[in-house]
Amino acid sequence: MISNKQLWQSIYHIIKYSGYELAYINEEESDVILQHKTKKELIRFISDKQNVQSLNFLIDKMKDNLDVFNQQLAFIPQKIRLVLINQELPSGAEDRLVKVTAAQSQEDLDALDISMFYHMKTSYFKAKPQSVNTYRSRLLKTDFINQAMVKFAPLTFALIFINIVVFILTIIWGRSSTGDGLIDHGGLTHFNFVHGDYFRVITSIFLHFNVTHLLFNMMSLYIFGRLIEYLYGSYRFLLIYFTAGIFGNLISLSFDTSSISAGASGAISGLLGALVAYIIFNGKFNRSFVRQTIIGAILFLLISNLFAEVNNYAHFGGLFGGFLAALIITVYRLNRRYFYLAATGTAVLTILLLITIFSQQEQHIYNMKAEQLIEQGNFEKAESILQDTMANGYEDDQTYILSGLVKANNSSLTDAVAVWKKGLKEFPDSPSLNYQMALARRAQDDYPGAKNYLNKAMKLSDNPAYRQLDQEIKVFDN
Repeated sequence: MISNKQLWQSIYHIIKYSGYELAYINEEESDVILQHKTKKELIRFISDKQNVQSLNFLIDKMKDNLDVFNQQLAFIPQKIRLVLINQELPSGAEDRLVKVTAAQSQEDLDALDISMFYHMKTSYFKAKPQSVNTYRSRLLKTDFINQAMVKFAPLTFALIFINIVVFILTIIWGRSSTGDGLIDHGGLTHFNFVHGDYFRVITSIFLHFNVTHLLFNMMSLYIFGRLIEYLYGSYRFLLIYFTAGIFGNLISLSFDTSSISAGASGAISGLLGALVAYIIFNGKFNRSFVRQTIIGAILFLLISNLFAEVNNYAHFGGLFGGFLAALIITVYRLNRRYFYLAATGTAVLTILLLITIFSQQEQHIYNMKAEQLIEQGNFEKAESILQDTMANGYEDDQTYILSGLVKANNSSLTDAVAVWKKGLKEFPDSPSLNYQMALARRAQDDYPGAKNYLNKAMKLSDNPAYRQLDQEIKVFDN
């Protein structure tokens, strides 16, 4: 015997874990219809007792009123599932369009072939039943936010889970509290990107600086992710999320060449952009919801600015990227010609961003960090960074200069000179390396050698420091 609570619980779980929505309920709540707009299917729960004649009449009536369904639901049902509650299945009650089943126990309801998630919930993850009023109140609220929050959003929860797991793994693997260590785990920098680490525009979306940063972004993703996944569907939601995250990172790289970028906030900003696009192109929301959306977006952007590591370039780039992705999805449904125009415009814009990124003067973040450590007297850490820089193929003439300075401190000037000579083999036209060798030769009282290196440096660059050293060598050489 199926109780009223069990029936409402099953209806709630069907709506939550599948694409079905509540379409109709009579005053006695003995007739409940659920609709699936994508599949163009209906599930109708009938609690009133039916015999063969009444059931056949009901089936014929549904078949004869398909146009009414079309007017009320905006589609003609391709399949109708009729579920008789607490009664046996009358013989001969079967039709090509209408499939009739009987449910006399909770197990019968759980066995309904609705969706994978519904089957998993009813079979493996049974929760404590709530009251009838709890289920009814959640389902009968017609406002958009409550309808979205009822729905299970698998990809939103999957993204939250991945972000948390990645954060835990970065702690286990070790990283600095300032965020520099995130570079080793996939954090985004202009230097790494232009040197071929293109994957960082995606991996950085899953990295966070600290627990507060992670929690704020995951709470925001929980809210906005569920709204967008409900509006656009799971796969389109994922497309919007990653498009916004990547676009936000490209915008960031176009303007910021020195910072480390990490976090999901750019992608989450894109969800806000997609929500704005839905409001503009669908116009199904009242002023109250539009006002709530604007306030929510402003609050998200303002609160995110409380973090020291905030990247507003990524935020506004993601906002625009999400809006653009949602626009392309929308025009694809409405007009293929406009879709191709929008897609082409997006491709051109992406190419322009990449041209801007690669034309920017790069900031060698590893050299900068090593130089800071040398100034602080932390030669051991500086040496480790410089060794990793060379191992990854990121070295330039400044890398060799700094490596030589570390060798001079830790070992001897002779070892430092060996490093600088090695650097000159790779960068023979480096004025700074030739100048550094001139300083080393002067320190070793090899003034002719110092003069040779300095002359080459002066030919390559007109630097006052070079001229000053030239005057000093002339005095001592005489």
